[in-house]
Amino acid sequence: MTDPNNPYNEALAGTLIDRTIREKIVLVAVALPGDHDESVDASLDELSLLVDTAGADEVARMVQRRDAPDHTWYLGKGKAEELKELCLAVDADTVVFDNELAPAQQFNLEKILLFKLGKFYEIFYHDAILCQKVLDLNWMGGAKK
Repeated sequence: MTDPNNPYNEALAGTLIDRTIREKIVLVAVALPGDHDESVDASLDELSLLVDTAGADEVARMVQRRDAPDHTWYLGKGKAEELKELCLAVDADTVVFDNELAPAQQFNLEKILLFKLGKFYEIFYHDAILCQKVLDLNWMGGAKK
C-alpha cells in the first residue's frame, strides 16, 4: 500500500484536477461569416462535454456574430461587458473560449471583467486543430461579490 503522505504522492496530487468541487463554466464563442448556428452549437456542445470530463459544469453560453474576432477583446467591448454581467449572474468560476486568445486579449478581458485570469489550460481536440483556452477566473483581491 502506498503512503499518501509520501512527497511523490503529495506532488502528484497537486497536479491532478480536484473533482470534489465542480467549477461553474461559461462557454464563449465568436461566430464568423459562414459559420452556421448548428455548427457553432455543435462546437460548444463538444466543448461542454470536455468541460464536464474535466470535472466542471456549464452554467451559461454566450455567442457573438462578428466579421472577425475583435483584436482588443476577442468579443466586442459591449459583449465583453455582457459577459461580465453574465458571470456575476451565474456565479461563474471559469470562462472557456472556443478559440485561442492573444495575450493582449487576455489582458484586456482581465481589465473589463475585473477578474484576474489565472491558470490557463489548453484543451486540444484529438482530431482538430482548434485550441481551446480555459481561463480560470479569480476575482482580483479575493473572494467574489
